[in-house]
Amino acid sequence: MKIFNAAVKLFSSKGYASVSVRDIADEVDIVVSSIYNHYQSKLDILKSLYDFYSIQLKGIQPSLDSLLKNIDSLSAYEILSKLDYHFDESISQTCEKILSIACRDFNTNEISAEFIQKVVFDPNKKLLAPLIQKMLELNKIEHLDIDTFVELVSLVVFAAAVKNHSPFHITLSSWQAAFSMLMSLIKPII
Repeated sequence: MKIFNAAVKLFSSKGYASVSVRDIADEVDIVVSSIYNHYQSKLDILKSLYDFYSIQLKGIQPSLDSLLKNIDSLSAYEILSKLDYHFDESISQTCEKILSIACRDFNTNEISAEFIQKVVFDPNKKLLAPLIQKMLELNKIEHLDIDTFVELVSLVVFAAAVKNHSPFHITLSSWQAAFSMLMSLIKPII
């Protein structure tokens, strides 16, 4: 876990490309060869960070079935608010740093770009799009372009993640305000 934590710290502060396996070894006060007992390469370390994040995300994301189960009895806003989920406080900083690593390197690192696609854009397509489609079918909301709305939400999530990598850190209350604003674009049929 020391190697993992050192990699999170160094990759998030200096960037993946600027950190060597030696830097990680120095951070945890071990010899470089000891790292290779746990990881095959620096890329393998990065993949383990992304795997950790993905597992944690899967643990807090609601399933589409659970969201659709209550679609008849809840308002559109109540249903959509279930998509505003957060990591447990004990791991939130680690996960935030892992996402910032990917945001920093998605232009130059294919693994980071794939990770961003997997954890930011794909969940919105898999959860939000069918949920909105079902609400439209049930006449719970006014018509809107689903693909455009899903892309807008994904871009806001991505922008928030990028902003958290900068000195302009977004607070939870700012995120919740942005999320509420996005959800206000969905108009219930009364």
